[in-house]
Amino acid sequence: VVAAGALAVGSMDASASNASQQVCSYFATCAGGLERFVLEEARRRWPVLPETCESVLGKTYFQTSKPIAAASCPPGRPLFATAERLFVQLLRASPLELPTSSSAVELDTAVAAAVRAVPAAGWRRGAELQARLTVVDGQQTSCTQSSDDGHAPFRFRIHVKAGGRGFRGIGAQELAAAFGHAITDHVGGWELDKSGEDAVQVYVQCNEMHLLLGLAGGGASLSVRQDVPHPGLRSTVAWATARIALGEPSRTTDGQRQWHRPLLVCDPLCGRGSLVIEVLRDWPAAQVLAGDSALGSTDNSSGTLRCELRGNLQGLGVGVIAQNAHSLPYRSGSVDVILTDPPFGKQHSNARSVHVLYPQMLAEMRRVIAEDGVLCLLCPNQHWDFFQRLVLPSVVGTAHKHKAPRGRDLAVLESHGSD
Repeated sequence: VVAAGALAVGSMDASASNASQQVCSYFATCAGGLERFVLEEARRRWPVLPETCESVLGKTYFQTSKPIAAASCPPGRPLFATAERLFVQLLRASPLELPTSSSAVELDTAVAAAVRAVPAAGWRRGAELQARLTVVDGQQTSCTQSSDDGHAPFRFRIHVKAGGRGFRGIGAQELAAAFGHAITDHVGGWELDKSGEDAVQVYVQCNEMHLLLGLAGGGASLSVRQDVPHPGLRSTVAWATARIALGEPSRTTDGQRQWHRPLLVCDPLCGRGSLVIEVLRDWPAAQVLAGDSALGSTDNSSGTLRCELRGNLQGLGVGVIAQNAHSLPYRSGSVDVILTDPPFGKQHSNARSVHVLYPQMLAEMRRVIAEDGVLCLLCPNQHWDFFQRLVLPSVVGTAHKHKAPRGRDLAVLESHGSD
């Protein structure tokens, strides 16, 4: 069991108690396949205790020696580039002991025992840590948890995720009500607010593996970039794609790969510019070339895309041009990195046209990319066999697959000389 703000017990001395009070426990949710990027970010940006890092599908767990503060992030940048939500972890324990019957009293008793596994001081400290994760109008939010001195009570709401055989006969609303009443009884000054948008979310996950309690960091999902009015490719996936191709942001030119000239990055199918935006923000040394065939088209959908792309890239100092991916206007061997999210034949064109486009597109990319360059594409699983059998052997030397969310694969295609 890991509880935030646990009190000293048994023979623990005062120094050990103070040390345990300083440790802050968190967990983050993410799309399956991005767990390693979340932990990498945590280690790079926050004082993470390495031995506490752990990941399972869609979640990462870690502890820090100091609280994470959203106010320390650069303006407009999220706490994590690849996580969906960040939570203060209150409890991670063995599965909830469910009643053998359908008795509501037995359920309330089991839930109350789980809630009381975290002392009231632990809940209050968790709320203080949660307040640090939220910034409103550039200011860190405050945390008021007592109504005895005239302040408004600390308002919270419950979000329950339950699964497994043991929970088939118990509804999420029933569990949420039980947890809400148990927390209100256990922590003075806390008030359940089911409909309040500003109420802090208490996250409850019950399944056959564990019971997980946490407080959600405020605001929208971390994947929502507030200054991108027309999102395209999910920003978390876009950032991970750039990370695979370019290395860690702090080591763009002298880290994992040695570049012989200033880094030139190209996205020839930029769409709404999601990949371009992430590269410009966290790899500012890169020179970016962006383009899309839709920029030269006159149909209505292309006109909408042009407006959305220009709105997204406004103020970022990059221009875009109309170009065809099978006839790029660049010199042979002039581009260090190509990363793009090509059409899958769903929103644009169709599956048949994709099978025509991909061989032409990859052959042209192979022409313009440098001998020590990197080609990084997002590829849907249904087209991976096509890539591997008909396209890849003739244009690149090696193909590496990295599991990515939503049924896609991140295919890192690295050329090796004339192979």
